[in-house]
Formats: sequence, C-alpha cells, structure tokens
Amino acid sequence: YKEVQERGQIEVTVSPFYHPILPLVYNLKIAAKSSPGIRFPPNEIHYPEDGETQLTKAINYYEKIFNQKP
Repeated sequence: YKEVQERGQIEVTVSPFYHPILPLVYNLKIAAKSSPGIRFPPNEIHYPEDGETQLTKAINYYEKIFNQKP
C-alpha cells in the first residue's frame, strides 16, 4: 500500500489499533442510541484514556509503515 499511496493512487486511513469499537470503549452507554432497550453490565464501563491510547498506537504504527503522518 505504501507504494501506491506515494503515487497518489490510494488514500490509507487509520483506525484505532485494537479497538474498531472506539465509541464503546469510550462510553459503552452510547450503544443505547442505536439499540434502545439494550441491557448493560452492572458495572459501568468507561475508559476514555484507553481510546486515546488506541488512537496514539494506530498513528505511531502508520507513521512507522508509511513514513508520514496519516
């Protein structure tokens, strides 16, 4: 992908490193917007700092592979 991106033929995007479900990592209760009536675990799950870490890891990996910022 690096070569075709350098030629301008494609655009590569970045997503969270391990969590394609970033909004849920940030705040699980956001799921209620798309699934009204959903049941949540008894303990609240809320890890905004983990979401930031996932984005930082993804950006760092992208820069390592593509030698540029996304």
